[in-house]
Amino acid sequence: MRKSLIRKAKWENGLRATKAIAGDVLKPDYSFYLLLVFVGSMCLAVWSINMYRNTFMDWRLLILPSVLGCFVANALFFSKLRSAGEKIGVSFFICSICGGCIAHFLTTFANRQFAGKEQQQEAFAIIRKGSFAKGRGSCGQPYASIDFHGLEKDIVFACGEETLVLQSDSVWVAYSTGLFGFAVIREKGLR
Repeated sequence: MRKSLIRKAKWENGLRATKAIAGDVLKPDYSFYLLLVFVGSMCLAVWSINMYRNTFMDWRLLILPSVLGCFVANALFFSKLRSAGEKIGVSFFICSICGGCIAHFLTTFANRQFAGKEQQQEAFAIIRKGSFAKGRGSCGQPYASIDFHGLEKDIVFACGEETLVLQSDSVWVAYSTGLFGFAVIREKGLR
């Protein structure tokens, strides 16, 4: 009987130790999730910048959703980050960046995805021509600035079209109206 009690006590102690180890292993690591959300929101920001290049939208109008996203993210997640041990400045920075980037993406994505099917095509005179700065391993993308009904917009072309951009006098654009009323470029070309 004594041996069975000793075996039972050893088994229970081993079970407690196993539960304690498993609890430490299975405990969520918030820094990994935080890094994942931060990197994901940066990727969404890059994607939304590319969508913005093909949308006739004043950049100042994107400030409102981005600031609103900062406030919402801070209201929802600031206290959770603080309770997980993050500093005040780090928590505010991460919430603001993630919320702003995600709101910026959702605005440009919704405008583009839910655009009308009816397309209009117009030709615009080129105001200014040039190319963006070259990066490591990439070319300087050529662009042509046009006046789209009072809004100056840089229309970006592929790297191989630089001489064609410099020789052209006008740009034709086929566009449709997006969900929020901003025109979305469907096709573009040079004349």
